[in-house]
Amino acid sequence: MELASPESFSLSPNDVVIAVMGVTGAGKSTFIGKVTSQDVKVGHSLVSHTAAVGVFPYQQSPNRCIYLVDTPGFDDTTRTDTEVLKDVAFFLSQIYRKDVKLAGIVYLHRITDNRVRGSSMKNLKMFQQLCGDEAFGHVILATSMWDTLEEASKDVGDQREQELMSRAEFWGTMYKSGSQVARWLGNEQSAQSIVGKIIEVHDKAGE
Repeated sequence: MELASPESFSLSPNDVVIAVMGVTGAGKSTFIGKVTSQDVKVGHSLVSHTAAVGVFPYQQSPNRCIYLVDTPGFDDTTRTDTEVLKDVAFFLSQIYRKDVKLAGIVYLHRITDNRVRGSSMKNLKMFQQLCGDEAFGHVILATSMWDTLEEASKDVGDQREQELMSRAEFWGTMYKSGSQVARWLGNEQSAQSIVGKIIEVHDKAGE
């Protein structure tokens, strides 16, 4: 079940909205599919598949629904960064009108990338501007594609993760400002664990 607009469904203040962001090919759609057990279309070509903001709900409990928001990457091959940003900003404005705030953001980055490309850097800068410094505590910076690494390459993955966390131009500033770093291992359990971290932070902030 995919819902393109917040106007299509009823949100209650107890519900949780989590955005999933990252460059094209980072695994956003697959991540959402693992968490929600829904069939989220995944693109395997060089053309971006997530053409617009998509919403995927799942019932966490009788009194709470979790909505995962699949966003196009800022390196989208079919639209400009400005168009993508407008789509995301419009979606956020729609949920705010329903008295529901964004609980947090999962930002996915491929651990298999041997360097942070220009498109990834641009994506990260746009992402940081969208969040604002005060929201970094509600962000999970998650590395993906660990399940595709050869065993001998795991140490290289560890080094890349440390570099992302330590360098200010990558994740360093956000990490020091409260963002958590996690590994998505490609399975349902680790995906749900990452979402659980955001829900925990969100619930504590509301106490």
